Amino acid sequence: MTQATASTPSPSLIICGWIPINDRDAAPELWQLFLTPDERIDCLNISQQIFELDHDFQEFACVDGKMRLMGSDHGRPDADTGEEDRSEVEMDSDTKWNIFLDVPMPNGK
Repeated sequence: MTQATASTPSPSLIICGWIPINDRDAAPELWQLFLTPDERIDCLNISQQIFELDHDFQEFACVDGKMRLMGSDHGRPDADTGEEDRSEVEMDSDTKWNIFLDVPMPNGK
């Protein structure tokens, strides 16, 4: 009689960073870094989907096993309107984050 053993997932952590989408915009991307014994990193390929939401996500936090992206729903600056590039402008005291997006964290593989 063989006994089934449950495989335990490799310990991992999630890395969040902003990557360029085009010449003027960036979007958050997530990578899962698996520690020993796997020692590999997997890109979760969410940046294009997040970019297509047309929100201005500026920060993130880990909350209850989810990555929470925070920002505002005013969208990205429009090159045709001559509006300043918000990536080069510091947020002033009147700027409010009014949206967030929870990204569920993948289970270890």
